[in-house]
Amino acid sequence: MTRHPLLLACCAALIACGPPSTEDTGGGGASTPTTPAGFVTARATQACTFWYRCTLTRVMRTGYANSGMQIQPLAECQTTRRDAAPFLQAALEAGRVVFNADAYPGFVTAAASGSCFDDTYYNAEAALMTGVVAAGEGCFLNAECAGETERGASCAGGADDGSPSCGTCELSAALAGNGQSCEAALCSEGLACNENHACGPRSHGKAVGEACSIQGQGPTRFLQSDCSTTASLVCVNSVCQEMQTAAEGEPCNLSTGIFCADNLVCPMGGANETCRVAGQVGDNCHGNDVIYPCANDLICADGVCAAKRPVSAECNSGSQCVSGSCSDHLCVAATSPSSDAYEVCGG
Repeated sequence: MTRHPLLLACCAALIACGPPSTEDTGGGGASTPTTPAGFVTARATQACTFWYRCTLTRVMRTGYANSGMQIQPLAECQTTRRDAAPFLQAALEAGRVVFNADAYPGFVTAAASGSCFDDTYYNAEAALMTGVVAAGEGCFLNAECAGETERGASCAGGADDGSPSCGTCELSAALAGNGQSCEAALCSEGLACNENHACGPRSHGKAVGEACSIQGQGPTRFLQSDCSTTASLVCVNSVCQEMQTAAEGEPCNLSTGIFCADNLVCPMGGANETCRVAGQVGDNCHGNDVIYPCANDLICADGVCAAKRPVSAECNSGSQCVSGSCSDHLCVAATSPSSDAYEVCGG
């Protein structure tokens, strides 16, 4: 396997790589990226391709939109994922993560046409990178940590845990097998963690008329079932059936498979609700245990739709902040690590 450290620390590397604008950054049939920035862009492109094809199915897109959740266009997804990975680019530049160039063509193929129901894509993504930071040493990302074949590794307290600070590489417990608990361990290949927190076979999705069960949690739990969402099926009264769509003013109930048409939302938690336009700034968004979704880019604060909060404003989660980051109950600017920070983290 060919490994490229992708270092950009000196002029010689910049000259060898050529101007960044000439690099193919990972579209269909793309050449292998040769710089950290190119790799981060290419990885984001393929991740969004897989996400839209296998995860963000019509059922999921419609259900999330009906719940007032923003659904990004594919191009915006690629840009967002690229810009959200400054730690990975810095890790590549610092040599704490090694890019395995020989694995890149397989990753592109898995994203574009690999199975949606097994570990093909995830294994291909994992093969792209090798972490070199040993257990017990400082880290920012899970990808930096060196693992073993039968055990995973993670960066406890690092950026992947939601904190832009230095964590510590830790080896996970041995992978859990079929029927074993997955509360504190990852499931072995081919298995998934189910609603009972036990590893079991991955479901390929049940067909119309087959018995089913809801496997999600929270207000959008009905979107996650063992029915085939790639075939636009939902689980209603323990039976898989095709989703239905309703127009503005018509009755809707996401838990019974009646979704609202594009650009409309369905209130959650009440009875006899109808499809409506999403709430704007100042509109009520919560009352009598009913959630009235706000428009994209707005939040529900104290029962009223409001704009996201600027840096230094109070917050409880990053979703309330324009920056997407909340620390110590204050919105903070998104930051990326410097080489000095990596030296401290690695000390």
